[in-house]
Amino acid sequence: MHFYRDLADEHEYDVHLRLDGVDYEASKNSIDITIPAYIWEAIRKCAGVPTDLMNMTDEQLLTKVGSEVDERIANYAKATNEKSKAFEAFFGSGIFGGADETKEIQMKNGFEFYAKQRALQTDIWEKMQTLRILTNQE
Repeated sequence: MHFYRDLADEHEYDVHLRLDGVDYEASKNSIDITIPAYIWEAIRKCAGVPTDLMNMTDEQLLTKVGSEVDERIANYAKATNEKSKAFEAFFGSGIFGGADETKEIQMKNGFEFYAKQRALQTDIWEKMQTLRILTNQE
């Protein structure tokens, strides 16, 4: 069994499951897989999609972004050599852009990133609610 998240996947919260030697039926538009109970229970207990951004307002997101950008700028300024500067510049670059960019640009980039994540979390949560099966244990 292989159960993993592909960090290079454009849908970063999607998971991949490969089961060898299990029964399945496939057609053009669907697949029916028999998942052994012990594997299902292991999957169910795995960490799911984070929901930390889902209920944040734009103002709360801006506050989050502002504190992260301030910390990033301070850490970059404190770096004492090229190696540590390069590390600080890399850390967060996928969210905020270059560490040498202005605070305003980093704030804009960070807000856009987190707003997109918030929308994705909300979309996934809403889809999950349509599939929710409640038991006495939940």
